[in-house]
Amino acid sequence: YNGPQPDSWWCTDGVDCLVDPANPYQGQSRTAMIDREIQLAAQLGVATIRVEFDWPLLEPSQGVYNWSRADYIVREADKYGVQLQPILVYTPLWATGSLGNSSNWWAVPPANDQYWTDFVRQVVSRYKNSVHYWEIWNEPDGGGYWYSNVNPGVQDFVTHLLKPGYQTIKSVDPTAKVIIGPDHADTSWYSTVVQDGGGSSFDIAAFHDYSNTALQGVQTMQSWLTSQGMGSKPIWIGEYGYAEASNTTSDSNHQALMTTVLQGSGYQQAQWYTLRDELPRSCCPISGTEARYFGVVQHDDVTMKAGFGTMQQLIASVSGAPTPTPLPSTTPVPPTTTPVPTNTPVPLPTNTPRVVYRVVAVKVERDSSRLDLSLKRPSLTRVRAHTRVRLSAYVAVQTAGRALRIREEIRVSLRGKTVFDRRMNGRIKKGQHGIFAFWRVFAPPRSGTYTFTGTVTGGNIHAHKTRTFSGVRG
Repeated sequence: YNGPQPDSWWCTDGVDCLVDPANPYQGQSRTAMIDREIQLAAQLGVATIRVEFDWPLLEPSQGVYNWSRADYIVREADKYGVQLQPILVYTPLWATGSLGNSSNWWAVPPANDQYWTDFVRQVVSRYKNSVHYWEIWNEPDGGGYWYSNVNPGVQDFVTHLLKPGYQTIKSVDPTAKVIIGPDHADTSWYSTVVQDGGGSSFDIAAFHDYSNTALQGVQTMQSWLTSQGMGSKPIWIGEYGYAEASNTTSDSNHQALMTTVLQGSGYQQAQWYTLRDELPRSCCPISGTEARYFGVVQHDDVTMKAGFGTMQQLIASVSGAPTPTPLPSTTPVPPTTTPVPTNTPVPLPTNTPRVVYRVVAVKVERDSSRLDLSLKRPSLTRVRAHTRVRLSAYVAVQTAGRALRIREEIRVSLRGKTVFDRRMNGRIKKGQHGIFAFWRVFAPPRSGTYTFTGTVTGGNIHAHKTRTFSGVRG
């Protein structure tokens, strides 16, 4: 482990970042690239973004934390309405135990379990209002991330990471879900985890697949879970993908694989690896000496492959959601300064029906407060209590004569008391136009009549639209 991957979200501008001249977002800043890529993920319609939260980067020395980049990532995911799934991974050098040496100190248990639980408590406490899925380690069945996939390696994983990590996460956020995922449908490894006492310390059974056998892996996992009395646990395909042979936009192999998997059944979520193509790097600890074309977007973060549109359509057809409006593909988006929300959003599982409310401001003219708002599906008035729905706002703004700062808010209230409130800020330059997409997931906590309000303000503009709906039992 040599620090942050230079082509990743975690490197430091001007220090250890790879900058592709063809990528305008990397050329601007790493945060601009993050904003663009989360924006692209939201455009695809994905439910989650799986991303490493490296322990050595977040706690470089004991008790000293660096949250700046993680704060930004969480804030951007909130901004675009995508649920993060952080992977807590890699033991810091300062915390490594007696099994560690110069070549594997990041892949062994910490010298003291409390080092790990202190870190887990800090990161989950900080982001529990936004993040509700946590993965403990990446591919802990050996390979490049954990020192052994047989005992005592599995026992060490269960005893020193999985069980204390699970207990700590649940103590901070009882609603959170804990995930583990080996590098294939490794039921032998899972069986050892159960034998070593870890069967009750994960909520979601994931696995990875790069052999075009993901659906067979789902069947294997379901049979094993049923045999262990855990047949109700969700199965996630935590990674799947295919490396095209060249930097082509006609990624027919991608399209064939994602079509097969996303039209399959028996699992709750399938996570494609990866959004963007990769350039060579040497670190992290998995190295690559050549470019790899796993992405549905080329490395410039601008050129979308055919697979991008295919995945977007497949996700929309599975979820029943409308195909999102295309985002601009050439102009880097400046980073936002919106604070991390303090209220708890409810995660949106991929198998939950989504109800979309849409607030649309069709035009803003210079020195004018003309603003038309409407709600999509105004006839929908009843939502089951505790059922998650997706509240959405799409605001199109045009200004001919001056720069305009836009503030957008969606709010839900019950009997005059606000139970849900989210805001977003944006800025439109003079003579330009822009589209802001903003959504949040909300579940009516009880029966009653709820008021849903969308508000847009900017300069001398102030407009809002209100609808009511009922939260009902049953």
